[in-house]
Amino acid sequence: MASSNDTSSTTTLPTNDTDGMQIPVGLSSLLIRVVTYNIRYAATGSSLQDGEQVWDGIRGPRVTSQLRFTTLNTPAAFINLQEVLKPQLDSILAGLNNSTTSPPPPPPQLRQNGPTSAPILYRPSIWELSNWTTIWLSETPEVPSKGWDAGSTRILTIGEFVHRESGRGVVAMNTHFDNAGSVSGDNSARIVTEEILARQSGGSRGGNGATKPVILTGDFNSEPKQEAYQYLTKENSPVEDLREQVPEAERYGNRIETFTRFDRGDEAHTLIDHILVDKKSAWEVRTYGVLANVFDGGGGYYSDHQAVVSDLRLDLEA
Repeated sequence: MASSNDTSSTTTLPTNDTDGMQIPVGLSSLLIRVVTYNIRYAATGSSLQDGEQVWDGIRGPRVTSQLRFTTLNTPAAFINLQEVLKPQLDSILAGLNNSTTSPPPPPPQLRQNGPTSAPILYRPSIWELSNWTTIWLSETPEVPSKGWDAGSTRILTIGEFVHRESGRGVVAMNTHFDNAGSVSGDNSARIVTEEILARQSGGSRGGNGATKPVILTGDFNSEPKQEAYQYLTKENSPVEDLREQVPEAERYGNRIETFTRFDRGDEAHTLIDHILVDKKSAWEVRTYGVLANVFDGGGGYYSDHQAVVSDLRLDLEA
């Protein structure tokens, strides 16, 4: 399995032709659990925020335990993370793969953009990665670059997967929009939309002749009332926020925030972490939840964000 730290080139794995594959008898649908989680980079010393604890030995094991528990009984899971340093990724994978109670999740196909990345974790026994790439959210998306009024380099990670048992293709996308400038956020939404549309038109096909379903996750640094989110969810957008597909009474956890900082002050209430799915595919959104990120009487923040989790049923016969 390939991984690259060279952000100036594209690493592509061979693509298997799955068109025309037959769905095994008895397999009519596929249950996928999706997790999106900004785990906060491993700050040290003066970079630590008020209330923040170090990653090594404290936050790291807690985050890993939460991810293990959350995906334990859903083999076809995608864990999409943001703001991940390479040592953090290594520790998460080591913790998940060394667990005696959890099937090993996969090493991600990872593209690093400077200090942090937006990896997609999956189980290779369940999913075959047929293609992956990184798009930079800038005026020059094919090369490492910082765009518009952004304060940091931002990326979109794209993985094209084939479900081994059914042959159905799924596209998983994971991103982290910038928080410094609105121009960057708006243009990032446009780039992401273009990438989705490109995979829905010609050549990007799943098994059995169906257009590949798309799952988009990330820390969008955009609340529902703000322009980047509204661009992604407008009427003619190819994707929609799956949160809106779940009745409010059935949503688990926080209703108004996914970004809490490490101290729940007056400015803490921002809903900026989202999971979106394409409108063309036969998705049934079964659950939506925002997981807690602080335990033990408020003294143990896992991150300044909360993980967002959803269970999706994909109809393989549609």
